[in-house]
Amino acid sequence: MAPNRTKTETLNVRLSSEMKEALKALAELERRSISNLIEVMIAERAGAGKRTKSRKQ
Repeated sequence: MAPNRTKTETLNVRLSSEMKEALKALAELERRSISNLIEVMIAERAGAGKRTKSRKQ
């Protein structure tokens, strides 16, 4: 993900209270906001998908 990218989009997600608490606990453990934790998780997963696709080709 590009550094210093201006964030202009919003995504609303419905989660169980257990999932929200798990995200909150993990975010606190990593000293991140929940939003930043999810952003990092998506970026890591997207990067893993790109690596997997390039291996298959």
